[in-house]
Amino acid sequence: AINHACQTCDPGHVLVVFDDVWEDGVSVVRKLLEVKPHNAIVLITTRSKKVATDLNIGEGQLHALPYLEPDDAVNMLRQYEHLADVDEAQLKALTNALNGHPLALDLASRWVVAMKERGGYTVNTALKEAITAYEKGIIANSPFSKLQFEQGKDKEDNLSVSLQLSYDTLTPDDQKRFRLLGILPFDMAFDVDLLRSLW
Repeated sequence: AINHACQTCDPGHVLVVFDDVWEDGVSVVRKLLEVKPHNAIVLITTRSKKVATDLNIGEGQLHALPYLEPDDAVNMLRQYEHLADVDEAQLKALTNALNGHPLALDLASRWVVAMKERGGYTVNTALKEAITAYEKGIIANSPFSKLQFEQGKDKEDNLSVSLQLSYDTLTPDDQKRFRLLGILPFDMAFDVDLLRSLW
């Protein structure tokens, strides 16, 4: 849609991108839309359907991005050097366990590397354990079962599982440091010195 719009517009048009807009950012986007250049083509990305509704984006202007198909997910995972030679069935099993979610697949790939570097795992054994963990999902009543990445009632369980597995690979000291970052106020500015003090 963007490509078509850019091909049919006059020279000098600009592309204005509002990336990863959440509900608390709608009012800011509205203000910026009021002062955008008259020759602008606007792209808004969001994971919240409510944002699209609040910004009066019509059905004809909405373009939902589907999760990756198994073959596309395998091709993506093959770009990681440590997964380049892994059996395709293993990569498809990981894709199925994560429902083709690109970010979750990326986190899973990093988790495999972390487990291999800790020792006692090969890429294949770490991948097998990851697949088993993702298929089981989040353990009921664990802290990670209460995480809410999406606004509203939508919940990305595979991201919760990815975060839990990533957290589990940290040393106890690093887990404590990670938890301490939770005292930072939501949506507030902070500087490197403050992060360094907490860490």
